[in-house]
Amino acid sequence: ADRDAALRDAVRARRLAADGFDRIVVLLADPEPVQRALLAALGELGVAVEICVHTRESIDREGFPLLSSWEARSFPSARIGSDAIRMADGPAEVATAVIDLIRAIPEPRTTADVAVMTPDDESRRAIERALELAQSRAVRVDARKFASTRLGSLMARLSQLVGDGTMESLAAFIRHPDAARWLGRDDFGRSVAEYRAATLAGSWRDDVIDTADGAPGDGGWSALRGRILALVAPLSAPRAANAWARPLRAVLAEIVGSDTSGAFPTERARTIRALDRVLAELADIPAMFAVALECHEAIALLLGVSAGDTTASFGGGLASVEIAPIGTRGGSGGGSGDANGAMNGAAPGDRDLSGGVTIMGWLDAGMADERHLILAGFADGSVPEGAVVDPLLTDDLRRRLGMQSSLRRAARDAWILDGILARAQLRRDGMSEVGKRASVSFVVPRRTAVGDPQRPSRFLLRVERGELPGRVSLLFPTDHAPILRPTPSAPSGSSPTLRFPLTPPVPGAVIASIGVTAFKTYLQCPYLFQLMYDRRLRLRSIDERATELDPRGFGLLVHAAAEAWGREEAAQPRRSEDAAKIELSLFEHLDKHVRTHFPKSRASAVRVQIELARRRLARLATLQAEQAREGWRVHAVELAFQVPPFVHPGSNAAPMLPDAGGLHLTGRIDRVDQHETDGRWRALDYKTAANAVNPRKTHIVGSKATAGREQSDWKDLQLPLYRVLLRSLPNPIVVAPSDLGYINLAPSVEKSGFVFFRCSVDEAAVAEEVAGAIVARVQAGDFTPSSRIPIRPDDPIAAIWGLGMRADDDGSEGDGDCGDAVGRDTAHAGSSGGDE
Repeated sequence: ADRDAALRDAVRARRLAADGFDRIVVLLADPEPVQRALLAALGELGVAVEICVHTRESIDREGFPLLSSWEARSFPSARIGSDAIRMADGPAEVATAVIDLIRAIPEPRTTADVAVMTPDDESRRAIERALELAQSRAVRVDARKFASTRLGSLMARLSQLVGDGTMESLAAFIRHPDAARWLGRDDFGRSVAEYRAATLAGSWRDDVIDTADGAPGDGGWSALRGRILALVAPLSAPRAANAWARPLRAVLAEIVGSDTSGAFPTERARTIRALDRVLAELADIPAMFAVALECHEAIALLLGVSAGDTTASFGGGLASVEIAPIGTRGGSGGGSGDANGAMNGAAPGDRDLSGGVTIMGWLDAGMADERHLILAGFADGSVPEGAVVDPLLTDDLRRRLGMQSSLRRAARDAWILDGILARAQLRRDGMSEVGKRASVSFVVPRRTAVGDPQRPSRFLLRVERGELPGRVSLLFPTDHAPILRPTPSAPSGSSPTLRFPLTPPVPGAVIASIGVTAFKTYLQCPYLFQLMYDRRLRLRSIDERATELDPRGFGLLVHAAAEAWGREEAAQPRRSEDAAKIELSLFEHLDKHVRTHFPKSRASAVRVQIELARRRLARLATLQAEQAREGWRVHAVELAFQVPPFVHPGSNAAPMLPDAGGLHLTGRIDRVDQHETDGRWRALDYKTAANAVNPRKTHIVGSKATAGREQSDWKDLQLPLYRVLLRSLPNPIVVAPSDLGYINLAPSVEKSGFVFFRCSVDEAAVAEEVAGAIVARVQAGDFTPSSRIPIRPDDPIAAIWGLGMRADDDGSEGDGDCGDAVGRDTAHAGSSGGDE
């Protein structure tokens, strides 16, 4: 039966037992109607009911605050002075302000003297991180649901691992702190990301693609998968519900081991005891009800997240279990640990609950007895709590029915705030020692963590008419009234305000070679070039959540089939002119590549892309047959130039550019053809972009006839530098600039075809001069950021340029040279130098 309904029925029928107690002390500011009825009924049975109040002003006959009076309660400046209010931008700045306020408390100060109220999780997490950085720690007074504990979240991820079997579930599992400690390696996470991005595997149970990125090695995907399979082997087959207790306990014990970590010192022990109790209940389920369950169903049963008769008979599992700290809150006892020392680099206090700064919710703050209370996140919607939104029951109707309403919440929160201020005033009036003063401080955020605006609590605006303009200016700063900074000045000996400069310089570049596609990146932004090609950095983004091939991945799929066919064609004594035979061969190589590089559980979108690649290859077969009939023959494919030792067999030594004192020039040429009649050579690149790609437009800025004759005209050097690579062969191949080009394999026939670079010998010579100048700048360590941001706002490294980050309140946007471009609506070029 519904618990609330049962309570109401018991009160109405007076089915109450008052044995064992004769006194009740009520601390609630606004009990529910059924609770008031219960107190009245117990009073009739002779139980003494005492209502604790901090004032007798505007209370009803039962001793609770009158809603209409307290909802409109004023808080004059004598009680809440403007000097007690700090404005902060968001949760991170709120946390900074909290640390500053703690440091400002006169010495001696201990953790028993300080408590922080935060009404939302965003601010709480930020404050906990700030305390940790200040070498202190936070103590939470609220209980946690079992599912929110470390062991509870481990069980939930284990359930997804064995139930869903997806790559995402495995990635989440190995990143759980307990699983990561059990694995004992830091590189498994990257291996999963690389393997998932390379194969787009759907299930971690698929056979391993040994050639994929992230697969080989002791820290590779293959080794990780083997360990996970061995771990969950006892959980693979269905069992009766009462037979799951032993294998689940064994697997969890193997993962957790002797580790005792948790949100508070006793969390692990208490969660294990709770789990053991519920496992014992599971083992005691009568055989007649012990239906066969999969492992993930058994875990769901334990966690109480499964619906149905089985869960009901099992009592809800661990869903209703709360894990609370044992002992006193920091500040409720004598206290230990020196907050002054902790904030200034001393070792953290004892591991008991009195050795940290107490963090509590708003309702707990109403009963806090610490001398210094910091009310963080003091914004409307949090204090007072926001209105109840119900499409059927309006706020007025809810108030008439005695349900929670905006009136009740505002009155309750005003009562709590008034009590906090009254207790602080009593302490101030009764204490003469400076070190024993009491204080209440307010930190008001302007925005949430996602940037949504927040309004200050209405309670802070209920001051005298003459004080209102100044209070409004403080709470709603404008360009003419600067915001009160969270850290106006750092006290001596305290940590300086953290600043994160944009595009910070990285001295001592380690770059010994440069690829033909990397010059485009340098021309876009030298700083981005260093981030991508300095061997110490090599910043790359790996999208392990992708469900389809990105443009580059799709291009590589087409390239792979074309490369395999090209090697076969180059080895033939005669060139192939039959489009049907070429198409059949291309399809065979595509299917072979898919079998060896993609798992069976590949996403549906990838299956579609494979068929789209097949269409592009069919178009290539038609185009190739035409070229063969004109006398062109494939001479080489994927002609690689590398720095020894060679990674790819058959590679050629990379030449030095511009001379022996320069850098190695590396690259791979998709295809080199020769005309069998006149002996001409040409170098070609496959392109799979949706639109036809014109080589001149991709390499040279502008469309004037003179474009390309100045070094500043060039934005890419890939095709002209193919000539440098080919000239470096033991048997040099000389390609005219006009015989450099693309093989466009676009979705439509009209946009597909062989397209060549309209480039003169003089223009190609200028391109080589540009390349030599760039090599000299790289060797000189010139990686000055360009004036335009070279990446999109959604790029994983966008934060280096300040994209997606708010500027300082004083308008400064960091120390980098790209700072003036942050936030501009510009067309950003792609950050990848590879083929699409």
